[in-house]
Amino acid sequence: MTINQAIIKFLENAGCGTFGTDLFQNTVPNSLKTPVDLWWFSQGQATVSRRLVTGEDVQRFPYTVYFRSKNQKVAEQKVFDLAKFIAGCRCYDLDGFQTIEVQLTSAQQGMYIDAEERFVFSLQFTAILYDVAHS
Repeated sequence: MTINQAIIKFLENAGCGTFGTDLFQNTVPNSLKTPVDLWWFSQGQATVSRRLVTGEDVQRFPYTVYFRSKNQKVAEQKVFDLAKFIAGCRCYDLDGFQTIEVQLTSAQQGMYIDAEERFVFSLQFTAILYDVAHS
């Protein structure tokens, strides 16, 4: 399992829809083929740091998650609910990885209106794992 596959499962468990239906990675298919209300996520640049006193390397995988809807209140509430879920699950174990922490790094990064007049809200979190290259 890849880290992104584990994140998909994490987001599905958080109530962010079903991958390929109303949850997507990096891009969203043509709007004629998808629901108006949907989620997508993208991964930032992973970093490796020596964080533990035992000298073990730690990898940080940053993610941005977006939700769009024609209804501003719905979009805002969905992202707020996801932020609460992430903030409450620091000990969440990502399938297939030795997880140290899933950390909310930026709750509700504001809103914009896309070209089809849908409200888009986002947040950021980081999956902190023991170095996957050496596990």
